[in-house]
Amino acid sequence: MIIGGGAAAHACIAAYREHGGELSITLVSDDDRLPYFRPHLTKELLTGDISFDEIELEDDDSWYAAQGVDVHLMCRATGIDLPTRTVGTEHGPVPYAALLLATGSRAASLPVPGADDPAIVSVRHAADAARLLDLTADAQPVLVIGSGFVGCEAAASLRSRGLDVTMATTEAAPQVDRLGPATGRLIGGWLSDLGIGFRGGARAAGFERGTDSIRANFAEGPAIEAGTVIVATGATTNVEVAQAAGLAARDAVAVDGSMRTIVPGVFAAGDIADAMHPVAGRRLRVEHWGDAERMGTVAGTVMAGEQAAWTQVPGFWSNIGGRQLKYVAWGDGFDEVRVRPSAEGVTIWYGRDGLCAGILTFEHDEDLAAGDALIAAHAPFRR
Repeated sequence: MIIGGGAAAHACIAAYREHGGELSITLVSDDDRLPYFRPHLTKELLTGDISFDEIELEDDDSWYAAQGVDVHLMCRATGIDLPTRTVGTEHGPVPYAALLLATGSRAASLPVPGADDPAIVSVRHAADAARLLDLTADAQPVLVIGSGFVGCEAAASLRSRGLDVTMATTEAAPQVDRLGPATGRLIGGWLSDLGIGFRGGARAAGFERGTDSIRANFAEGPAIEAGTVIVATGATTNVEVAQAAGLAARDAVAVDGSMRTIVPGVFAAGDIADAMHPVAGRRLRVEHWGDAERMGTVAGTVMAGEQAAWTQVPGFWSNIGGRQLKYVAWGDGFDEVRVRPSAEGVTIWYGRDGLCAGILTFEHDEDLAAGDALIAAHAPFRR
């Protein structure tokens, strides 16, 4: 049984069957559609380059039936009974021989007055993207709160359609807190080139509904009027069911490198997994689409009776207004940075405790491949 309908769930199904797994599979997902490629939501879907019919991970919905998967959409898991190996769902109890928890994350909310206004949206599901497209159809100004990759991608995508877009964030520059000043300047320059307004050091204090717009108030500085507000201030893991079963501590489920929890037959993958990475030599928490796929593949392979482990260095790609950043890193901090610019692009190296810990590139793919190998080898960080 699989709880969740994202990258890890789909990859688990494919790997389980590929490696000879013969049991029936039940998939329970609270989404309203079959697993789809979520990274499209803030990029190609918002620009209009693709339609909602083109985001599914399988072109033919019959793939799930062919794999022997009983799919329950718009259905929530309500509890896990570990002694009897049964999951309670809104459609009734489901027994399992093996269970994958792949419940992912939900968008973090802003705990300020007026944040429930219908013109305020976060983009986490396809339905959110559809709602955002409806809200921005009349071309009123858009305010993006938050400067993570979701916010930057959405801002650039909407700007490409000619909308007036402003970004307000507590950071001094986009991603500066996570990836340092050089990356902040790089992404900030791209947003500026696109004509996106930027206000740093701005903490949202509340929203007020006007006649045909919404006013965003800040703890410092003037208010901003917009037709639509996108809240992109991070994510919160969906661990409530796992917590109730005693499988989660705080916001994550601890697993080994093969995605096994401490309970036999129970696995976790994706955003909720606090996984022991055998190459890093420590636990890692990542929220990258590609790594969720890799974790799901590992879980499905192990469920089928084979051996597998999550050994790749985590990473992701981000497309901001047609410019593609590529990032590979352990992702749990750095204490040194080295920047190598060129006429074509830039490479930013990250070091931690004297070792290579990460690399971010723009138009330097040769560095990315080399950096991946150096990080995995725990190579010394060259200053």
